[in-house]
Amino acid sequence: MLIYLPEAIEIGDNVSIGNYVIIYNEIGGGVKIGNNTHISEFTLISGAGKLEIGKDVAISSGVRIYSHSNDYKEKNKLLREQIKKEKVIIGDNVLIGTNAVILPGIKIGNNSIMGAGAVVTEDVPENKIVVGVPAKIIKEIN
Repeated sequence: MLIYLPEAIEIGDNVSIGNYVIIYNEIGGGVKIGNNTHISEFTLISGAGKLEIGKDVAISSGVRIYSHSNDYKEKNKLLREQIKKEKVIIGDNVLIGTNAVILPGIKIGNNSIMGAGAVVTEDVPENKIVVGVPAKIIKEIN
């Protein structure tokens, strides 16, 4: 596990983090991980724009969660310097499937499932299952 700026990370009780997980932070960012959450191996988590992960969350291997991206709005500025940061919020009791990608600014509601390989480009309401590229709701969880 590799953690940048560990002082900007809050980890709850009974959290397990697999091998080869990277948690990336910047000054002004931060990551909060709720109780009883599991993060599997080979996962990348960006807290540059802030990230909150709820309690009882299961993050499968190879997941990418980004709270920063490029903006590309200023033509007189280098592309690599045009960074936008947007907070990501993942609710409680969420399952994120293998190799899913969650983009900046996304809010995932409680009790939701992101299918394997899903690319989440829009907010996900509570009690939904989303799959695909881009991720679309396919089912409601009762």
